[in-house]
Amino acid sequence: MYADLEFDPDGSPRIWAALRLPVTAASAKSIKKLAEETVGKLIAEMKLPPGVADNETDAFRHAYASYLLTRMHGPLIAKSFTDAHEVSGDADGNSKGAITMDLYNNRIGRILARDPINANRDPREVILEAWRKGLLRTTPFKVK
Repeated sequence: MYADLEFDPDGSPRIWAALRLPVTAASAKSIKKLAEETVGKLIAEMKLPPGVADNETDAFRHAYASYLLTRMHGPLIAKSFTDAHEVSGDADGNSKGAITMDLYNNRIGRILARDPINANRDPREVILEAWRKGLLRTTPFKVK
């Protein structure tokens, strides 16, 4: 499944992505924090269920951050940074199924960010709508 998502699990970790593009790295870090804060607000508003990993909130957070990165820096840079995050995440003990779930939701965020229909829409609403329509993966894939 990694091949379908064009992911190299032996690729560059976050530190190398940050060293290559330090300004973008700072932006990516801010976007990650914004995504985490947004998830917290959506949970408080009861628009997302509570929880942090391998569930609806995790799916939203990944798709939302990828969406914002894509809108700000383009799909190639967004993919580079989100893939680097997952390479680093693998070292933190995430299962291949959880990593694949994250990669999938990152891809959905990039696709939605490039869709002209979403150009003037609130990113929160775009990703919430995707979740409600079942476009986000909310459980890890079963991979070996």
